[in-house]
Amino acid sequence: MRYANLTWDLRPRAPTSADEHAALLHLVRSKVSITLNSSKVPYQMFYRTAVPGHVDCWNYSRPFPSFHEASATFHQRTKPYNWASVPELNEIARDVFGDSHVLDVFAPTLMRPDRHHSAHDCLHYCIPGPTSVWVDMLWSRLLQSGGALHPKMRNAEERDRLRSV
Repeated sequence: MRYANLTWDLRPRAPTSADEHAALLHLVRSKVSITLNSSKVPYQMFYRTAVPGHVDCWNYSRPFPSFHEASATFHQRTKPYNWASVPELNEIARDVFGDSHVLDVFAPTLMRPDRHHSAHDCLHYCIPGPTSVWVDMLWSRLLQSGGALHPKMRNAEERDRLRSV
């Protein structure tokens, strides 16, 4: 099961408080770490921040010119689906995962109300669009790590051995 970034999930009841949300993220991080640590495959774990949809997305035909304008519009509008709590819950994720493991896609995604699937879906995006930026951000983060996807990869002999597995 994938915990679907804060605003909804597959369980009967979503977290109702910041403490419950933090506890859930700690649990997810722990379970994923246990699974990955038992693997021989090198890895690096990232948490992608949650993003809200855009109310009345069908009214937009271009990106916001600045994050300031996007943010002001976001804060002025009534938000369904618990979207208003997304910034606070992303802060909790930063506390749980640490800044170096958080892929913060909130700002660039908030600026793109024009790239939703349809007038009936103001949460999911078309490609190319914000999700293409997410991939670029992840790739950049991997390159910044020097290609070392796991501490085991820092040793050249170990890296070569793992590549041959």
